[in-house]
Amino acid sequence: EGFIEKNSSTNLEITLKNSNASVSDLFELSPIRKNEKEYIYQNVTMEQILSILSYNQSLIETFEVKNATLEVAYLNLLNEIQGGI
Repeated sequence: EGFIEKNSSTNLEITLKNSNASVSDLFELSPIRKNEKEYIYQNVTMEQILSILSYNQSLIETFEVKNATLEVAYLNLLNEIQGGI
């Protein structure tokens, strides 16, 4: 596992098939609404991503999994180190 994968967060961006559809919250996660059809789940694990996708597959048109940038990974690592002192 590399530095970025180990220290960065993962986001799931989804686009709904229909703007009238609603995405159920899983694991007490609340997606951030970008617009009528696009939502972002922030800082999710691969297990949570798979659960969200399988539970809502009939509502989802497209999805994209994104890792945070190197800068965010570095800041997360610094925050973790400073929090442990």
